[in-house]
Amino acid sequence: EKVCFLIKNTYLFIQNDEISIKKLLNEYGKENLSDLMYYQKQLELVDEDYFDTFIKNLNEIMINNTCYSLSSLAIKGNDLIDLGYCKEDINYQLNKVLLDVIENRIENNKETIIAQLKKKNH
Repeated sequence: EKVCFLIKNTYLFIQNDEISIKKLLNEYGKENLSDLMYYQKQLELVDEDYFDTFIKNLNEIMINNTCYSLSSLAIKGNDLIDLGYCKEDINYQLNKVLLDVIENRIENNKETIIAQLKKKNH
């Protein structure tokens, strides 16, 4: 499975900024993303400086417990149900909020997110 992932994504361009890395972490996970970048380095698709910067940025995201997945999002589905969202909309809304958090449009803080959701619904 890992080999298939690496081969399938060999030429995936990984932008070396916090937002892009968080999006890729959400999609692929830390281990797969790290392995892919290391694989690209071994194939000389990225140079040493690019690789080092990527690892630095990735580690910074991890050390700071930066939100990049639903599991680290400050709100959960029950919070949306409490706000009156129907169950069919929960996943969509959580992913929408997650994208806002990943792209630094809103802080990953439960009260802040709920206030924003209330404002959008009124």
